[in-house]
Amino acid sequence: MGDDHGAKLVKSLRGAAQKYVGVGFFLGFFLVLLTYFTLSEQFAIAAPNAIRRTSAAHPTPTAPAVAEKTVQQQQQLPVKKEEAPLPEHEQVQEKPPPVDEEPHTETEEPHSETEEDQKPIDDATKIVTTAEESAPAKKPACDIQGPWASDVCDLAGGSGGVRIHGSTHTVLVPPTIESGGSNPNPQEWRVLPYSRKHMSGIKEITVRELPTAADAPRCAVTSQVPALVFAMGGLTGNYWHDFSDVMIPLDGEVQLVVTNIQPWYAGKYRHIIARLSRYDVVDMGLKYMAYSCGMEESTLVDTLGRDHPAVKDPESIHRSGWSKVAEYYLGKQDVKLDLQRFEPVLLKAMAMLRE
Repeated sequence: MGDDHGAKLVKSLRGAAQKYVGVGFFLGFFLVLLTYFTLSEQFAIAAPNAIRRTSAAHPTPTAPAVAEKTVQQQQQLPVKKEEAPLPEHEQVQEKPPPVDEEPHTETEEPHSETEEDQKPIDDATKIVTTAEESAPAKKPACDIQGPWASDVCDLAGGSGGVRIHGSTHTVLVPPTIESGGSNPNPQEWRVLPYSRKHMSGIKEITVRELPTAADAPRCAVTSQVPALVFAMGGLTGNYWHDFSDVMIPLDGEVQLVVTNIQPWYAGKYRHIIARLSRYDVVDMGLKYMAYSCGMEESTLVDTLGRDHPAVKDPESIHRSGWSKVAEYYLGKQDVKLDLQRFEPVLLKAMAMLRE
């Protein structure tokens, strides 16, 4: 009996010991886990301050030097205090050292941060200045792309609009309100008001920008719709060229201004012109005067003689066809102008300019 009782007592002691060991192991593991989370939370709170203080790309607002010293002291705590950290509320209430210990630090730190803050402002100023210097220049009023492309001018003048002076073949463009009413660098272009620039007999139009609105002359006739200036020359008269070279659908809101009005042309296409523009065709008022040189003014007398048909009977050469006309009167003839004979014609032309 005594042996059995002793064996039962030993077994009960072993079971109790195993229970206590298990409970102790569990409590120890829980204590280690609690210590780990406490330390992790402290480092998570301190890490952002260290990153903001050491980052050069994102400067922080000026702060007293004592705050930085407090962070350094917290990072330099002894190892024994890291093993048994203070509660979080006690760390927050920790008093910083007196400010009087390092007075020079307070004056140096704000100065260095002010210089760093000034750098982004200087860089921004440089960027704005560069953008202003590289601003695109004013688009030219006339687009002249070469001998095979049509000359096109898109004009919008201020102070009453664009001026067209018919007798001088000139279009004047005052500066617009958007440009401040002045044009310090006025330009001038000479354009042909016809799509085929290589054709002869087309008069040039001078497009001239004015430096100020005060330089624009007063208008005798005004129009509230855009004007299309073109010439009835070149190959006009042929149906294909009339449509492809001259007639452009403009929805009616355009004023057709012709440099050399031809009544037969306006009559021929009166129905089409009425659809192109709701307004009558405007004649620029140009008048052409013919002058036929005399026999003594032609050099054909010296090269061909007085009895040659080109000198004696010019009409017969015209009846022979265009090739003979071009051969003699354009290729072989020069004119020695008789000023006394030409004087009446010149005086009449000058009188027309003053009208």
